[in-house]
Amino acid sequence: QSDKQIHMAPHFRSDLNIYYELMHLSELIPSIYSLLLSKLRLRQSEIDINCLFCCVLLSLTAILDDVGSLDAVHLNQRGYEMGSKVHVKVEFAGGFSGTGITDSGYKVKIGPDGAVPYDLLLLSLVSCLHATFLDILNKKKIDFTSADIEVWGEKREQVPTTLKICELKIGIKGVDLSHRSSVEKSFELATKYCSVYKTVSSVAEIVWEVNFD
Repeated sequence: QSDKQIHMAPHFRSDLNIYYELMHLSELIPSIYSLLLSKLRLRQSEIDINCLFCCVLLSLTAILDDVGSLDAVHLNQRGYEMGSKVHVKVEFAGGFSGTGITDSGYKVKIGPDGAVPYDLLLLSLVSCLHATFLDILNKKKIDFTSADIEVWGEKREQVPTTLKICELKIGIKGVDLSHRSSVEKSFELATKYCSVYKTVSSVAEIVWEVNFD
C-alpha cells in the first residue's frame, strides 16, 4: 500500500521563499541539537541554552547557504552556468517534421512521427524537476532505488491556449520508511528551486502527488 499526499501549487510562490526554506530546515534542528550535545559531551542540564541556540542558528545558516546554491549546482551539472544563454536548433525538412539539435549534438525527432511541442514542454518540466529533486536528496544523503514521474497537461480554450493545469504523479521505490517524510518535503522544496517548474507555474496551476512503493 502506498503513502499518498496531494499538494496544490499556486501560480506565484516567490512570496513563500522563507517558508520553504524554514520548512526544509526545521526537520534538521533536532539532529543538530543532538549532534552538538554529543560533540561537546555535555548533558542537556549542563549547558547554557542560549549558547547552544546560537550554535544551532549558525549551523542552520550554513545549511541555508548550501540549500540556496541548489539551482546553481543543478544547472552546472547540466553544463549551464548561472546567467548563461541556452541554445538549440531545429532543422525542418518541409512541413512540420524536423530534428531538434542541442549544442552537445543530441538530436530529438519533432513532428507527427516524433515529439510535438507540448510533449517537449512537459518532458522539460519533469526532467528539470527531477534533477533538482536529486540534488536535494544527495545533500540529505537519502537514497532510493528508482522513480517515475507522469504528467498530464490541460490547455486553456481561449487563445493563446496556454497550459491551464498540470498534474504530476511521482512514484518512488526503495525509500526507507523513516525517510519518506523527508523525501516528500525534498520534492516540495524542489518545486521551489526548479527553474522550469517556476516558469510553467507562472501560467498554470500545478498539482503533484507523491507515492511510495
